Amino acid sequence: MNLAAARAFRAREGHLRPARKHIELVNGQEIKPGAFLDNTRRKATRLSRSDALSSTFSACADELAV
Repeated sequence: MNLAAARAFRAREGHLRPARKHIELVNGQEIKPGAFLDNTRRKATRLSRSDALSSTFSACADELAV
């Protein structure tokens, strides 16, 4: 859901810097893509490259499974 919210925001606004508290409606659910992106970016600076890749893969796989 988070990736779908981020994609919708970028398609509409033309950038991927939503406010942390911004809310997108995806399939009737309120999603905060700004918080998701902020957390992901912060986490990425602390991970090794292999950890970051596996974490990204897991997040994408989870999104596709929903």
